[in-house]
Amino acid sequence: RQIGIFIKRRLKKDVAKDLPNKFDDENSKIKKQMPKVQLERYKNEIEQAKNSEVTGVEKRNQILKSLWAIRDISDHPYLVERQLSGIPSDELISSSAKLQVLVDILLDVQVKDEKAIVFADRKETQKMLQQVIRDRFEIGASIVNGDTPSTKNEGRAKLSRQQTIDRFQTKDGFNVIVMSQLAAGVGLNVSLANHVIHYTRHWNPAKEEQATDRAYRIGQKRDVHVYYPMAVSEEFKSFDLILDELLRRKKLLASHTLFPSEQAEVRPDEIFADVFGINAESKHTPLTMREIDSLNPNLFEAFIAALYSKKGFVTYLTPYSNDKGVDVVAIRDGECYLLQAKQSKYVIGNDAVREIYTAKNYYEIKFRETFSLVVISNNYFSTSADILSMTNQVKLVNRSAFEKWVEEAGVTLQEMNKQESQRMTVV
Repeated sequence: RQIGIFIKRRLKKDVAKDLPNKFDDENSKIKKQMPKVQLERYKNEIEQAKNSEVTGVEKRNQILKSLWAIRDISDHPYLVERQLSGIPSDELISSSAKLQVLVDILLDVQVKDEKAIVFADRKETQKMLQQVIRDRFEIGASIVNGDTPSTKNEGRAKLSRQQTIDRFQTKDGFNVIVMSQLAAGVGLNVSLANHVIHYTRHWNPAKEEQATDRAYRIGQKRDVHVYYPMAVSEEFKSFDLILDELLRRKKLLASHTLFPSEQAEVRPDEIFADVFGINAESKHTPLTMREIDSLNPNLFEAFIAALYSKKGFVTYLTPYSNDKGVDVVAIRDGECYLLQAKQSKYVIGNDAVREIYTAKNYYEIKFRETFSLVVISNNYFSTSADILSMTNQVKLVNRSAFEKWVEEAGVTLQEMNKQESQRMTVV
């Protein structure tokens, strides 16, 4: 008798028995009260968000803007509005709780004559950390981010990511390297560092753990210590505390699923109400064309997915990157569409037609369906795009036709947000 497919999930701790200890627990979360300048800037941003009278799509955009501002203020209050270049390191340190925690951690690493990785996503934050480390510890911390080449090209002076890491590791004794979590992808080896500091948290716990594992991997000889600096206040539950709690729950959920990274990432809607003390949602009223015109491109894609969902299709909103030229996959009995959503202030040219036509074969193999191709825009198409679409059997939906669809479907902000929350991470 045949049995069903059996899949076994193995974790690093179950396989690599010879690895040293990894200290990543509640003691890793080092909290410090915000200095006055940071606290006042944080509270001011909260008040601005609460007093905002915008509604609908503008409110959604304000949510994202306010969240990113609070996140940055939690890292350093000067990141939002001020240029950090030229500000003395002593002033930078005295203005940020997390920067004070970081300096204390690195002082301890220095005493032990060991090496540390500091993770931060924004380039401005990375440069700030580099400056503080240089001035306080008199070492030149290298930065590995998206601007660092993944491989070494002949004739290029700039070191590759692994070469930069190798230079960091070959220096005897205490040293620090600053990295972005995304640049520290699978394959990079930083096993001579045994202190990992997540200055800025990644909103996906699986990717954050992957970043930690640049140090905690085969070849590591020392115990690995993980740190999470956190800016807090006695007056309210801070962004860092709220995000940490969400990440902890997501990590627990991921540990009980087969594919932990798929739905593990914290979404803005999940954190907004707790941070600002107000509801992120608006009344359930259909979006108008004026509101749709003000959407950012990603939300416009989510709107198109919601529109087709209301038509009775099962929809898949493709990832932000590497989508092969397709924004939405829509499937209904007897009808299957690949959709490209073009939100623009300008006339749409040939590229939209070329991109979706090129993607057809990939998606038909992936979904085992035969797809029709559609490009939808809130604007109009050029004459050459019209001609190219007829040649390649691509349907173009311009503003006039789109306005009729919008009026008939009556897609609400909540329906659009639901589609965005279910966006695929890989395709």
